[in-house]
Amino acid sequence: NTMRDLDVNPNKPLHWHKCIKKLSQVLGRQWPGDEQYIRNKLDTVRWHLNKATHRVDNRALAPGPHVPAALERATQTAPWPALQWLASALRFALGASARLNDCQHTAPSTLYVTGATVEFHPWQPKASSIVSNNRPTPLIAPLTTDTKIKWWETFLQGLEAMAANDEAMKTRDYLIPALTKDWSAFRRRPITNTSLLGLYRDILVQGGLERKEAARHTLHGLRVYMAERAYQAGVPRDDRRYIGRWASDSTADIYTREHRSVIL
Repeated sequence: NTMRDLDVNPNKPLHWHKCIKKLSQVLGRQWPGDEQYIRNKLDTVRWHLNKATHRVDNRALAPGPHVPAALERATQTAPWPALQWLASALRFALGASARLNDCQHTAPSTLYVTGATVEFHPWQPKASSIVSNNRPTPLIAPLTTDTKIKWWETFLQGLEAMAANDEAMKTRDYLIPALTKDWSAFRRRPITNTSLLGLYRDILVQGGLERKEAARHTLHGLRVYMAERAYQAGVPRDDRRYIGRWASDSTADIYTREHRSVIL
């Protein structure tokens, strides 16, 4: 940090390194420069001081309209009813700008359906503490479709079937359960992030996407979709903050991706 404050270039630590080596020879001291730790430390410091002219954007890819369309189609084309329901659950998460963490902190018993939305009330937000009161914002997905497929019917019917067949599933405190190995049924435990990511990409393929395109998408992209679409539509930043349930207005801009689409 001190070297950054002094605006030191990456060659300066190498110069100091050589000076210390020469000084150790003059003073007859043992030179530690052959130690692997010292060399690694020098390389690390020089790497951090390097000012790259181009940085790769490692943020999650914002799904285009083809992603919700693929999820909606998969609610009918996926080979197992469990996968069809999972496609509808992912479509809900996309419409509600929900993280997997949000969904897994949501009990199905909090379901509330209006003529235009499907809603849940999480029992815990992303972060909580003794100081802050746990008052998470509800997850609200509008009943809209890009393919004329009513994905919410699959979603609601699946929730009803799980509650009717198993008391443990009815009273669970997470929204998305894990699937069995053959994908034909659900298990009485929450799905993991790794498992859901693989299934998400498989479902996109079953909904019509190429495997190479599906592999580019991550679960966090579901969180970005509505904010990106709202940005492209010119929705004010304060309204976009409410869509994404962010505490700060500036965070709404962080979650935008394609400024180019607005300019063009």
